[in-house]
Amino acid sequence: MSVDDIRSVSGCPFDRCVEKLLPGLCPVPEYLVQAVESGERVSVERLHGRLYDGVSEGLTRLSSVYPLFLVSNCPAWYLDEFLSFTGLGEHFTACDCHGRSGVGKAEMLSGMLRRFGLKSAVCVGDTQGDHDAAKAAGLEFAFANYGFGSVEGARHKFATFAGLVEYFMAHSPG
Repeated sequence: MSVDDIRSVSGCPFDRCVEKLLPGLCPVPEYLVQAVESGERVSVERLHGRLYDGVSEGLTRLSSVYPLFLVSNCPAWYLDEFLSFTGLGEHFTACDCHGRSGVGKAEMLSGMLRRFGLKSAVCVGDTQGDHDAAKAAGLEFAFANYGFGSVEGARHKFATFAGLVEYFMAHSPG
């Protein structure tokens, strides 16, 4: 499996990632999905990964002006590990993921809008699936061009997280 293979499934729910990466086994047996997830979990818990430059500082700045929400197609353990390892949980008003709610990203976004009475929100993402989910939820979309995917038709594009932060700080309501 190559880095490009992994990038091709970034942003998909985990079971869909396994199906795309192992198309000859569709439907992929549940025991195999669980084995792959278990292996990934061990790797993530050991290696963690690293944040893009400026993310920690940028989220601190943004959360001082905006309520921030985190929505992901990841398993629940992955979101919990990310928040624990990075210590960034305090910056988010709420978080949801496919592993918790069992719904798609568009439904998670719509749920956040309803639950928190949001009238104007922007979804920041790095895949076409993020763009499509934002559109389905009636949200404006900002493309994190430094991420994993490509997006057609994004009005806002950011080459770095710092650029995204500067843009939204300059356009803050206060």
